[in-house]
Amino acid sequence: MPYILLLLISFLFLGCTQTPKPLTHKLPNNCDVYAMKQGKCIKEKRLSSALEAYDVIFLGDHHDAKVLHKKYAQLLSQIQKDGYRIHLANEWFTPKDNGLLYQYTHHKIDDNNFSKMVDFNKTIGYEYESFAPLYRAVRDGGGNLYGINLTTDERYNISDDNVSAMRADALAFYYSLDTNVSAHRQLLDPFLQHCHAPKEGERKEACIERIYKVQVAWDAKMGLEVAKLAKKVLWTPKDKLVVFIGAMHVEYGLGATMRFARHSNRSFVTLSAMQKPQTELDHAMADFVLFYK
Repeated sequence: MPYILLLLISFLFLGCTQTPKPLTHKLPNNCDVYAMKQGKCIKEKRLSSALEAYDVIFLGDHHDAKVLHKKYAQLLSQIQKDGYRIHLANEWFTPKDNGLLYQYTHHKIDDNNFSKMVDFNKTIGYEYESFAPLYRAVRDGGGNLYGINLTTDERYNISDDNVSAMRADALAFYYSLDTNVSAHRQLLDPFLQHCHAPKEGERKEACIERIYKVQVAWDAKMGLEVAKLAKKVLWTPKDKLVVFIGAMHVEYGLGATMRFARHSNRSFVTLSAMQKPQTELDHAMADFVLFYK
């Protein structure tokens, strides 16, 4: 009898120590939008009202998906039709670009001149016309555009640990960088294993650490700037701050959203996207997931 009891306890212990499988949501066919917290699909036309309760809306982008950009533009237009003013923060730009963005949203320059002054296709690396529907939707609805990213020089200085080239504010930001969030590191590790730009004589491990530090700085900068904007532009219940950045900065709450939450207690929601067809979603990928073909 004691041997049987010991065997049962062993099986129980081994069963409890097995690594659990990732949690997933099974999707029905023809799901427009999946509301993660509700655990169900909703119609796309209901999305704007579902986001209405939040001050800050993070949109996770797939940069090469023109169809998705059109859907996001339609969403922004609907939010404005519902009586809200949109302040769109975009990772393509830095705070130094805010003067130029002001000229665009206030009809002082048109799309053609705007894209040329930014040198969009070369600097950003994507066609301007793919993103233009979002900018036009914001401008035509009386909204504003803002930049939130690091400059190229700031990224290089952080990558090279070039503290002598940093001003006091940049130096304080550099020393504030937190690279110890293990879940974030786990999320990015598969993308970091190939060091695409090693320095001469640099070990792979050192290159990966350097790239990861820049990635953290990228998220930290955008989170910080969004928090600053929230204080600056969210003056009335009819103001909405929409943050248009890459999906990896939004998903699983580990990128710019986590860094934002360290600086602000404003309510925020995450919306990401996936191409159809999909049969399941990782739990907590985003608060809402929009599907597109």
